[in-house]
Amino acid sequence: MKVGLQMSLSLVKGQKADITKTNSQITKVNVEVGWNSSANIELDASSFLLAGNGKVRSDADFVFYGQPSSSCGSVTKIVGVNHNRQQFQVTFNKIPAKVKQIVELCEISCL
Repeated sequence: MKVGLQMSLSLVKGQKADITKTNSQITKVNVEVGWNSSANIELDASSFLLAGNGKVRSDADFVFYGQPSSSCGSVTKIVGVNHNRQQFQVTFNKIPAKVKQIVELCEISCL
């Protein structure tokens, strides 16, 4: 039985991490976005696949509640984690060559 490498990395707003730089054998990761909020705020996590110019190539490069997977299948939103945590699975070998960065973000809606 082959067991995958498990590691945990916590980032703060604006922080970047190159997780394959020292772990080139990693082929897929689960990214969890979590938050603490008051009852009158609604939050939702999204993922953007960015080209070298820092922009998405098309709407197909957005992953969110209304589009839970990128068109290439490299990023998928995992549904049903819990109300203050959302997860995305990123599969590196499915990322198109023109995508240079994947950004996870949290959207805030005041109720």
